[in-house]
Amino acid sequence: ILKKGVSFAYYPDIYAPDGISPALMAHEVLHLSQQKNYGVEKWWDRYLHDNDFRLSQEIPAYQIQFKSVIIKDRNKQFNYAVELAKIALQINAIKLSPQQPFRWASGFHMPIYNDNRLLLGDAGHRRLVADGLQELIKTHSILYDSIAGTSTAGISPGTTLADKLGVPFMYIRDKPKDHGMRNQIEGLDSESSLEGHTVVVVEDLISTGGSSLKAVQAVRNARAQVDHLLSIFNYGMPEAEQMF
Repeated sequence: ILKKGVSFAYYPDIYAPDGISPALMAHEVLHLSQQKNYGVEKWWDRYLHDNDFRLSQEIPAYQIQFKSVIIKDRNKQFNYAVELAKIALQINAIKLSPQQPFRWASGFHMPIYNDNRLLLGDAGHRRLVADGLQELIKTHSILYDSIAGTSTAGISPGTTLADKLGVPFMYIRDKPKDHGMRNQIEGLDSESSLEGHTVVVVEDLISTGGSSLKAVQAVRNARAQVDHLLSIFNYGMPEAEQMF
């Protein structure tokens, strides 16, 4: 029995009872091609038991999945999403465990877990994340005068991005503190509002999108204009697609 939101390829079919995003479909289609060429049963046996083989199959699949986030420069084409996906796989930030699924904060049990916090350990990785977010803002002509990061995983990429842009930064708690000034948004005086400001929210990853949407709403409740939320990683789940 498939858990809600799970999809997988078993040649010649893709199983996605809850729907699948175009990007994730491209990911699974590549797995179909791999299985056809290798033999589906033999492929799955090695995929489940050979970590190096699994890595060799997932890297090109994630390259395909994230190729839509291609940032074009005047003289070059650089795909931040692909580079980050490569790095995440190399440093084991993307973990795969089909036999013992991970339990997400949303309550879902999934065969994949993404730990973007491992990107914090290298200054080059942190810069790459900030550069990619900055290029997204530039490419899509996103308006902003402040950056807000979600607590806690969105704080580091949000801070680095705000530093690059030279604008104020704040971070958003999942709920107001129960002591002191009882703030939910830190970096904003408790007696002030964000009225007249345009804020871009930064998240580390989006699964179902529920917590991300709550963070956006908290900033809107402080009277800011929030039209965009940027994340390092997106699982491409139907629930998030519908919310955003």
